[in-house]
Amino acid sequence: DRHSIARTVLIASTPGDEDSVAAVVSAYPDRFIPYFMLNPKAPDALERTERAFRELGMKGLCLFPAMHHFHVWEREIEPILEVVADSGGLVFVHCGLLKVGVRDKLGLQSHFDIRFANPLDISGVARRLKSLPFVVPHFGSGFFRELLLVASECENVYTDSSSSNSWMSKMPQPLSLEEVFGRALDVMGSDRIL
Repeated sequence: DRHSIARTVLIASTPGDEDSVAAVVSAYPDRFIPYFMLNPKAPDALERTERAFRELGMKGLCLFPAMHHFHVWEREIEPILEVVADSGGLVFVHCGLLKVGVRDKLGLQSHFDIRFANPLDISGVARRLKSLPFVVPHFGSGFFRELLLVASECENVYTDSSSSNSWMSKMPQPLSLEEVFGRALDVMGSDRIL
């Protein structure tokens, strides 16, 4: 209220935390949109997804391919994505550089593998599941070119402008935020930039 934020996404980031998010959303349905993180390689991934969307009212599935070492195009993941599509939800796919600040502060090692985090991995499944929105945050977090290529072919691919976007300084030709927005607007239009 102090910052005039009318509504925000609330993400369950540990397995089973969907119930906590659902409880908050049921208390404040006009203020929070429920999402949850999933390792799609976990043995209970499909069941958790079905329960999350069909019973708990989740609206978004969060995938972190670099963290959980999978490609979005892998066939065993598609039934999970179909549940989300059938429920009218969306898939948030973190691509590119992944840093979890709290892990760094605690000195915990992260086994993230950027080879799994390319937005091009979304292309085929986004074309097959045209009704399912895919959100790639932070302008692809270092895979900006690849995000734009996928978004130019798939109208159900979106991006957001959140974070510091420090990835821009790591590009062979550093980009300004104005240039990133300009190029994204040229390809995606304002309706697909959150």
